[in-house]
Amino acid sequence: MKTILLYILTLLLCSCSLVDRMAMKSVSRQLEKSQDALYLESSYDQFKVSALSQIKLLEALWYGDQENLGLLRLLVKSHASYGFGILETELLRDKLSRNKRLKNREDVHYYYNKALEYGEKYFEKKGLSLKEMIRSRSLQDLLSDHFSLEDAPALFFFSMALGGEFNLDKSNIKLLSYVRLISDFNNWVCKQDPKFENGLCDVFTAVFDVARPNMLGGNKKRGRTLFKKMMKVHPRHYFLRIAYMQFDLIPSLEEEIFYKQMRVLSAGYMDFKKISNWTRKSKVKNKFDTKFNLFNAIAFERYQIFKKYKKRIFD
Repeated sequence: MKTILLYILTLLLCSCSLVDRMAMKSVSRQLEKSQDALYLESSYDQFKVSALSQIKLLEALWYGDQENLGLLRLLVKSHASYGFGILETELLRDKLSRNKRLKNREDVHYYYNKALEYGEKYFEKKGLSLKEMIRSRSLQDLLSDHFSLEDAPALFFFSMALGGEFNLDKSNIKLLSYVRLISDFNNWVCKQDPKFENGLCDVFTAVFDVARPNMLGGNKKRGRTLFKKMMKVHPRHYFLRIAYMQFDLIPSLEEEIFYKQMRVLSAGYMDFKKISNWTRKSKVKNKFDTKFNLFNAIAFERYQIFKKYKKRIFD
């Protein structure tokens, strides 16, 4: 990854006004291919520190080549992921600590909205407007006519950002008119690639089912069943448990089940800490699937927040 970034910087420094677009397209393809390496990061703090610089670098590159769809896909993904993974974690900390500052709430709206803006630009370059998609009576067919598997990140992470905005402000009338796109985009991507982004499809299907009111298509029973199924298949994918707790158990006041999951997380956290310790890593190397490292890092950061403020969660 570092080699690729150095290559990009070299291009920028050597040809500031006349960026070689062919080279840029090649680099953007390599950046997309290397995205899986991000999931190997096991430190929440390291991801938090490095993510912003990578986002700014992507924006600088796209400014030099605004027809580059690969860079646009990365911009949608990076802004939505930073909003959900980092800023919503910090917002959770603010909420439970009863900190009234608005900085993290403003920031998460900013990053979700940037993801939506870049996503809308992407769709327009593919020949579709949001209005056309909202008005379509057969959106799945419309998506299939205009998009391929290559476009899946733009659709999925646009859906993630839109879902994040909806969960933060369910009273926003304009957002309500876009709710359909959240599930339809997610369903289309999941149909094309059920294992997309290491299983994110099922995670957000379950989250949106339990977080959305019944009158808007939510189904708590279906979402809870999916969570339990995923946790059985991937017992050490701890983000599944945190999402289940945060978006289902806490709003449903399921205190007993919540604390049962906290005990599972406590044991997992003790093992996960050893991953970053060279002398102890060998003791747990077979317990964790490395492709879930980043998910687990975010999960255990939220676990520590729950642990610190556990007396306030069901107040």
